[in-house]
Amino acid sequence: MISICTSFSQRTNEDFNIFFFKFSVDSVFQIERIKFPLEFKTWEDPVEIGGDIVTIQIKKEDWKHDYFFMTENYRPQIFDNFEGELRDTDERLFQWIGIETGVNVKYFFKRIEGKWFLIKKENLGD
Repeated sequence: MISICTSFSQRTNEDFNIFFFKFSVDSVFQIERIKFPLEFKTWEDPVEIGGDIVTIQIKKEDWKHDYFFMTENYRPQIFDNFEGELRDTDERLFQWIGIETGVNVKYFFKRIEGKWFLIKKENLGD
């Protein structure tokens, strides 16, 4: 009986919305759910936007907690259908796109063994 319960719990996939809320507000949980070193793509010279793009490996000790909420009540979410449900895949892309501000930050999440992890970040806005 124990092996049945164990194998069932291993097949249960974590819900992205529940994970993302906790990831956004809980700094300890956020650190636990990032695959370090984290790949981070950005401009080589942040003043000279449009120049060379560099990839930096962020270490755990250098990570600063990212808050994903612009206001207390809203967060961006894009669905891929009119029913407002995301397909159950093992990948999610969260993106901040600024309207007339040039903000373009992408967060790449992957579900690994049923749990969500941040695996890559890009900041290529101006």
